[in-house]
Amino acid sequence: MNEFTFLWAWFVIIVFVSLWVVGYYGEPKDRFGYPQMTPTSPEFEFNSVTFVVSSLHEIRSWVEQCQCLDLIFIVDLDQDRPYFQIHGTVKDSISGNSVSHSGRKWFLSYHMTKSEVVQTVLKASLTWAEHEIREHFKFRGVSIFDPHYDVEKLVELRNQANSLDVRK
Repeated sequence: MNEFTFLWAWFVIIVFVSLWVVGYYGEPKDRFGYPQMTPTSPEFEFNSVTFVVSSLHEIRSWVEQCQCLDLIFIVDLDQDRPYFQIHGTVKDSISGNSVSHSGRKWFLSYHMTKSEVVQTVLKASLTWAEHEIREHFKFRGVSIFDPHYDVEKLVELRNQANSLDVRK
């Protein structure tokens, strides 16, 4: 290896390490390359476009204005990430007793508009209702579309040669 090649190799290494250090320690970026934001920074500029950021207080106020049946809508944080969750009392499909349940977490973004947050609450409400209907819908007295089936058991069923009912 001649001296020029050796120096060129060191130059390339130094440049790449420098870029890595600047990228690593520079302005934090999200996974899409946009500057990271916190709930305390109400707006930021990227490529000459100003983005306005919602606060947790705003998101909560939008969700509090939503209503559906007797469901309770909660906005909270999972670490620094806001999420929305439904809580409600339903009739248990097996025992028939009233039980309290929580739906899944629907993660939100501080970038979301009021309409996007409200539509997420609607989608969560529809998903909650579908879940309850799937638990209570019965064919020959059996809840065949129950959302709590073990996926591994469903794979076993699907792998059976005669598991599909299709037109011929």
